[in-house]
This record gives sequence, structure tokens and C-alpha cells, in this order.
Amino acid sequence: MKKILDGFTHRRGMHCDTTSLRDVFLYAGHDMPESALFGMGEGLGFYYWESKNLRHPAVGGRIKPLELDRRVCRNLGVSLRIRTSTSPRRAYDAMKAMLAEDTPVMIRADIFYLKYRRSNHHCGAHNIVVAGLDEEAGIAYVADRIADGLIELPVSQLIDARSSPHKPFPPRNAWFEFGFPVEVRPDPVKVMRTIGMNAVEMLNSDVRNVGVGGIYYFASCLRRWKDGFTKPELKMACDAAYGAIQANGTGGGLYRHMYAEFLEYARGVTGFSELEGVAAGYHEAGRLWSEAAMILKSVPCGCASLSEASILVEEIAAKEHELLTDLLCVANLCCKNNGRGKTR
Repeated sequence: MKKILDGFTHRRGMHCDTTSLRDVFLYAGHDMPESALFGMGEGLGFYYWESKNLRHPAVGGRIKPLELDRRVCRNLGVSLRIRTSTSPRRAYDAMKAMLAEDTPVMIRADIFYLKYRRSNHHCGAHNIVVAGLDEEAGIAYVADRIADGLIELPVSQLIDARSSPHKPFPPRNAWFEFGFPVEVRPDPVKVMRTIGMNAVEMLNSDVRNVGVGGIYYFASCLRRWKDGFTKPELKMACDAAYGAIQANGTGGGLYRHMYAEFLEYARGVTGFSELEGVAAGYHEAGRLWSEAAMILKSVPCGCASLSEASILVEEIAAKEHELLTDLLCVANLCCKNNGRGKTR
């Protein structure tokens, strides 16, 4: 096979999952902003995870892998089947068949094996889109959020990246099969229901390390990092937290700027002016998360303290609690207005 999908366009994005979704939706004729897909997928989240099996604590600001994809499709009326295989050959043949039918193939891949990424760690929860294949040259053409246009990737690297066994998120040769309706257009009721569900999940987690409660828990845990880690371990933990909050495809500020942009989009769809203030508040939360990330990055050299970081993260938790409570009020108002999207 030698083929590049005609009409497939790609530009760099903020987050691998939503960038890939945006590209696939656009190719199917449905142009949606990346931040809108993040929000319609109820993507806002938080978790703090410590384990003896981890080299360092893990911090994250979105819902768990694959769940965002399932939710965005469910909320927008798009069918989705996530396929996996223990056979790299079967996964490769399925990819070829989809390309032959002029369908871009969204897949999961371990970034360690994507040499253009130059990563020294494994992460199999990374999403890219395959939009072409030249078997004679041994090249696949992939879209990744870090670059405009298509990247030439050796097929051998693609196969290794898809079949990586490394935990905690082995990709399992996964690929995504979408079924699009004639029209994909969020209506006010769907948008506000999605916002309300995401707010409820953030506010009412029954696990202490998840949601707004998880942010408070993270703040308290930061205070004991100094006594719980050796100096090399502390540096690793601080560097990892910085990357998770400010880099690594979060859009900066632990996805909070992405969610703020979704709320601005939702304001236009629903007509609820109350969303403007919450959107501004989430941009501020994103700025504060970036500030916390910089503090953590400066801790190992003695330029900042864990107490400073803890105090700021606790402030962020209180702010997000207030913002999410406001969102619940707006969502309830939408229900009372029967989804008409009119302000009081």
C-alpha cells in the first residue's frame, strides 16, 4: 500500500487525545475546537497517586485514559468502538484496511518508541492518528500534537510503539473506530448537562486522592515529601510534578486553560452569561497551577519550599471548589429553563 489520505489536515494541538479527536472529527466533516472536545468529554479531573510500584508520585488533571474518548462520543451522539489485540500483525492489518477505506486511524502508542519524540520514559497512553502508509518505503504518516502536518515514522517504530508492554498504560495495539451521524452539534442542554456531570464528579469523589478532595490531599502530602524522599527522589518527584502540571500536553496549567476555553465556547452555545465569570476563574486557576509547578521545579535547588507549594495548592483547591459549585448552579438553572439557554 502507498497512500496518504486526501483532505486530511493536521495542526499542532494542546493535548494528544483531544488533538487526535479533533483531526478525526474534522476529516469526517465536523469542525470542533479542541477545548470543546475536552469539555464535552467531561475531561476536567484531578488525581494524586503514590505507590511503591511508581518511581515517583503521579499527578494528573484529567479523567482516566480512554474515558474521555468514550464520554465525548456518547455526549455528541458519535458511536465509538475501542479495539485492542494481542497481535501486532492483526492491529497492523486493521490499520491498513481502514486506510484503504479512506478512514484515518486513531491509535495509542508508547512515546518511548516514537524516536522523533526523544523521550526517555514510557507512556502508552499517548494518542496519534495514522493518515497514510508507504509499505515499500516502510513509512507511516502520522499526526502528533507536537507538530504541524504529518510526520514520517518508520513502520517498525510504529509497531513497537503500539505493542509496548510497559506499564502503567500499555497501549495494547489499540485503535478507535468511529461512527459519525450526519450532524454533530452540541445543543445547550447537552452542553450544560456535561458541565454539571463533570462538576459533580469533581466535587463528590468518594476517593480521597481524586477530584477537589484530591487537590487538598495533594497539598497535605507535599508537606511530607521532604522527610519521605531522599534528595534524588525529591528532585525526581518535583520534576515529574512540574511536567505533569505545566508540560506533557496539558495545555499549561494542568488542563485548566483548556477547560476555561471550553466554558467560553459553552457561553456561546448556551447563552448563559454566568459562564463568563467561571471561565475567567478557570484561567486564573490555570495560572495558579503554573505558578505551583514553577515553585515545585525550584524546590530541589533550595530556591523555593514545599510549604510554599502546599499553601498555593490548598488555595487552588478552595478556588476550584468555588468555581465548580458555581457551575452546578448554572447547570441547575439550565434545567429549570428547560434547556432554552436564556439568562435570567
